[in-house]
Amino acid sequence: MKILLTGANGYIGKRLLPQLVQSGHEVWCCVREPQRFQVTESLRPHVHVLQVDFLNPGDVKFPEGMDAGYFLIHSMTGSKGGFQKLEEETATQFVRLANQASVKQIVYLGGLANSDVLSEHLKSRVAVEEVLKKAY
Repeated sequence: MKILLTGANGYIGKRLLPQLVQSGHEVWCCVREPQRFQVTESLRPHVHVLQVDFLNPGDVKFPEGMDAGYFLIHSMTGSKGGFQKLEEETATQFVRLANQASVKQIVYLGGLANSDVLSEHLKSRVAVEEVLKKAY
């Protein structure tokens, strides 16, 4: 399968990438700063890098024919406002790009939100989930 992986430099992304490649997938990694993205020699033939800042995507396009896109972006800090707003903006841009490229499936790592009284972090994760549901 052809997989799009956002947050490839993050905690989960760094651990997921080798698993995806070892399972036989070609992976396109979305990173803001490619110079910070480290790939081992054994993974390199199956990994492609897309430089993209989801708060300022410019004219970036996802490759066509992606079977799945992993949304692993978290904006816990930032200068443009609260992190919930930033996370919703990144999710909105991701959905726009995914729809343009006809990404078949979106995989999202949210949080357990089973209460009416949620932390700011979990409220943000639920809001992102709502944005991602608008894909397709």
